[in-house]
Amino acid sequence: MLIYIKFLIYLFAILFSSYLFAQEEYAATEMQNYFIQKSRNLQIAKHPLWSRLLFYQKKILGDSKGIIDSKNFYVSPNGKTDLTQELEATLRAFFKNEPDPNYSAQCLFPRRTKWLKEMLDDKNFQIPTKQCPELEKWISMLNPKGVVLVFSSFYLNNPSSMFGHTFLRIRNSNSALTDYGINFAAVPDTDNALMYSLKGLFGFFEGYLSILPYSFKIQEYNNSESRDIWEYELNFNQEQNLNLALSILEVGNHNIDYYYFDENCSFILLALLDTIDENFKFSDKFTLWVNPADTIRVISSHPNMIKSINFRPSAEKRFRYRYQLLTPHEKQVLQSILKQKQQLTLLTERLPPQSIAKVLDGLLEYIDYEEKLAGTETAKKYSQLRDDVLNYRASLRIISDVMPNEAPPFERPDQGAAGTSIGLESYYSTHRQAELQFEFIPVLHTLDSPSLGYPKDAHLELLSTALRYNINDHALSLSKIHLVNLVSIPPLYPPSYPIAWNLNIGAEDLNAFKNSNQSSAELVYFAKGGAGMSLQFQWLQFYVLPQIGFAYQSKKNYGIATGGLLGFIVRPAETWVVFTEINWMSHLNILNSSWNENFLADMSLSKLTFDNLKMTIFARYNSATTDLKFGFGVFFHFF
Repeated sequence: MLIYIKFLIYLFAILFSSYLFAQEEYAATEMQNYFIQKSRNLQIAKHPLWSRLLFYQKKILGDSKGIIDSKNFYVSPNGKTDLTQELEATLRAFFKNEPDPNYSAQCLFPRRTKWLKEMLDDKNFQIPTKQCPELEKWISMLNPKGVVLVFSSFYLNNPSSMFGHTFLRIRNSNSALTDYGINFAAVPDTDNALMYSLKGLFGFFEGYLSILPYSFKIQEYNNSESRDIWEYELNFNQEQNLNLALSILEVGNHNIDYYYFDENCSFILLALLDTIDENFKFSDKFTLWVNPADTIRVISSHPNMIKSINFRPSAEKRFRYRYQLLTPHEKQVLQSILKQKQQLTLLTERLPPQSIAKVLDGLLEYIDYEEKLAGTETAKKYSQLRDDVLNYRASLRIISDVMPNEAPPFERPDQGAAGTSIGLESYYSTHRQAELQFEFIPVLHTLDSPSLGYPKDAHLELLSTALRYNINDHALSLSKIHLVNLVSIPPLYPPSYPIAWNLNIGAEDLNAFKNSNQSSAELVYFAKGGAGMSLQFQWLQFYVLPQIGFAYQSKKNYGIATGGLLGFIVRPAETWVVFTEINWMSHLNILNSSWNENFLADMSLSKLTFDNLKMTIFARYNSATTDLKFGFGVFFHFF
């Protein structure tokens, strides 16, 4: 009898549990259908913020689609291309029971969960909440109290950073040492610069967000690579700070195919910022390509967006500041120590204590800059000298001069013109008479342009193209195309003597192998480059670069070339520039062993006005065709 009663109790419990489970399933299905229908009524799938939460990008050709390439980021199999299917699949996922709450939709997709609850919850039903231990741990670690957009300056020695780099700093205190950096970067599988560029152009690298101590990024960019850092604190409230943190954690370890021109570090950060608030549409400003400096300008132009700006000078700038504080005699002492590695105790015989302190400060900054010391790295070339300097400096008990962290106003990236420009030049040519030239420069900055917001010693040009139209003959022809045109002319200063260099690959209508005066266009395909030196005298800069290259005009006309590049740049003000460049090359035709000389001269005066308009007058001479041009040009800069 007792066994029979126990059996009935067990049976009742099973039936009752099944009933409760069925009721829960029914209730969950009812709520699920309720929210799906409500989302349809409110057209949530068409809400602009929903597409931004899913990282949809507008395409010039075709419809918008998501840029996240990990399959698990989208709940629906068609979530990457269909906003409605992804919305309804997400709503259904909210009502699934996961054994591990960390893998529930609410925990995996916290930003879209928060927003959908704000849009759909009402007094009748609420989207269920879940405890997310792993998510809460990360939020507690980030502790977002502020957001800083960081720009690391142009670095020509690294293909991935030659146009600058942007990342985010999550501020959780008043000290950068405890803050976190949010960085998006490609994960390269090659050290070859050419392969890196090609793979980056065509999306063969996977890109990931990373979270790491901000101090690591300072060491990497400020010290190891000697790049200036500009910090733009954004004027976000606490709700917006939290929204950004949730979006960062939602993207998490999902990969995004890295494209050098568009889906790069800067675009992904703009897309993240767009998820914070429905009024943010930063990424919509860009379509074909995104360069980091332009993203700073776009965000800075948003009303009341920038709370403050802070500048962290590079290791090179820190040394140059210390060096300029020295007297000529103190500079001589510093250089003799570096050259001869003489005993530091000899300083006491030649300098008073205050001067010794200044020299030692300069030595420390120079060694750290020269050896690219970052973090816990130790010196190699100057290992013993650095230890001696530190010990000697500590014994002096003299406070160092404080280096001002004021941002150089004319170098701020937000102050410069946009990196893409189109221009129209009208000129008179002694051979071709009146002509028009249309020029398109996708990126970024040329030496003959005013330097406001850009480095004065760098020329960065990719895929620039010019078309020439002869007014008399009504003929249109290609004047030039520069695939890559890079020039770095850092001025010499003791005791560091940086090398100036250039690389130019493209095609131009040079008639470089011809001595005839015919005016028809013939393209010469070339690759050339060289290394030399540059000198700076206040507002005047001079550079000389020996050149070597290869040129091809036809099957019977190709060869090698040697020569030199000589330039003078005068900058009377940040919005004015006077540019003169002379290019002499001697060409050897490999087939018939004949030599040809070619002399090119380019002179221009340019003025930047209205923040985005460059006006220029110029004169150009080509000895191969004895062609002299005088003209006027207008260039419009845009994103």
